[in-house]
Amino acid sequence: MSKAETTALVERVHTLLRDHPGMSQRSACERVGLAESTFRSRLKRAGDPIPRGRHHDDGLRDLPAAASELPVFVRDYQHLDHLHTYPVGDLHLGSPKCAEDILDEWLGYLVNAENVSMVSTGDNLNCALRTSVSDVHEEKLTVSEGRKLLTQKFRPLADKDILDGIIDGNHEDRVYNATGDSPNDAVADALGVPYARAACVIRYLVGDQQYDLFMRHGKAGGGSMGAAVNALEKQERIVDADIYVSGHIHTQVCFPKNVFVANDSGGFSRKKRLFVCSGSFLCWEDYAAAAGYAPAHIGAPRIFMDGRRHDTHGSV
Repeated sequence: MSKAETTALVERVHTLLRDHPGMSQRSACERVGLAESTFRSRLKRAGDPIPRGRHHDDGLRDLPAAASELPVFVRDYQHLDHLHTYPVGDLHLGSPKCAEDILDEWLGYLVNAENVSMVSTGDNLNCALRTSVSDVHEEKLTVSEGRKLLTQKFRPLADKDILDGIIDGNHEDRVYNATGDSPNDAVADALGVPYARAACVIRYLVGDQQYDLFMRHGKAGGGSMGAAVNALEKQERIVDADIYVSGHIHTQVCFPKNVFVANDSGGFSRKKRLFVCSGSFLCWEDYAAAAGYAPAHIGAPRIFMDGRRHDTHGSV
């Protein structure tokens, strides 16, 4: 295929994504007969601000650069009457205390279940470096080995198009701060799924409903359950969303909250907000024992989004 022919196909993909906000890059590329990897490489060379994966960019190109500070990825599940999304994070692949067998069971369940999807809340790799607090001498995997293993574990979900996004945690930050590269970014690029360095909104289209999920890894709040809840609740100061998801504290948390928001009639209506912390797949490490932290309940919570009426629920 000539360069001019490739450019024409790339433009057709751009047109499809602009005119159909819920369409994935994969679907658009398949429709015009262009390899998705070719389209992604063109985006990188052109410095295109559109994130990978299903995205929402109505008018985004016409706004100032600040409008792209918060990436927004749209995930289209309009064919479902409900969706269960699982925030899975703090895997710590490479740590000798990673509960890898349990993780594999969870990922296998997600791949084979119906009406489910997954988001990755960071700290997928342990990334023990000589300058980090983790013990580099006990590390089971190099960063390169961990990245390849994570790609292998996540690929079945990406192939089924149910991996909604990957975000970095403080353990991936170790590598980014040292090299300027994130292993999660490389995994997302290999799988063609959305990736964000620090925070993002995932806009879910479920049935005839729309839900905004704000996700970041988090930085603190693991000393007590009260501290964890406070750290999680503070996320609503950043963005108005339906669901707030974070990780980091290795504790599964789900709780709802109501706020009053202005409505079209000039009054105020209740809006439900759901707060969720993703838990962990790391067993009791020495640093947790020394700090007096309780062992984490291994696994992940579940977020329910109703496609028939606007309602969410969380469970652990």
